[in-house]
Amino acid sequence: MDRAMRLDTATSVGVALLVIAAVAGCGLGRGPTDSNAVSRRTEVLLQTDPGWDGVVRIDSVSWLPAMPPAGLDPATQELEGSFAARFANVGGRRAQIRYELRFYDADDFLVDAFFPFNQPVVLDSAEVRWVRGEFRLGIPSTSMRLLVTMRLAARVTAPQP
Repeated sequence: MDRAMRLDTATSVGVALLVIAAVAGCGLGRGPTDSNAVSRRTEVLLQTDPGWDGVVRIDSVSWLPAMPPAGLDPATQELEGSFAARFANVGGRRAQIRYELRFYDADDFLVDAFFPFNQPVVLDSAEVRWVRGEFRLGIPSTSMRLLVTMRLAARVTAPQP
């Protein structure tokens, strides 16, 4: 291996280590360091019209609030973030899904709800679709770190004409 190639390899390793250190230092690569902080979780509440049980499966649900200062606007008391979920039609017929995101604190108290655009989601038989988007919540700045659970509440029905 010549000297230039060794320097490129050493530089690449050094840059990778700096990125890892920066991510870990920002708290993105590890759990909460605040002893009062709790981990965030997701839940799915799936309701169906009669006869539509087991037609749709929702999984891989995730959410990430943007951390202050960029995430929380003190003037409007709004928190922004992103979400994603995988909707799969496992039944043999076309289905329609309407959903909302509900955000709860550690005491399971509803803090705010968000209704994503581009609804309803209509899935053909065996179709899989990722839904992704940005959310905006109206919450006081003191409640931001108390958000614990995002519940994706969905209803499966027959498609409307």
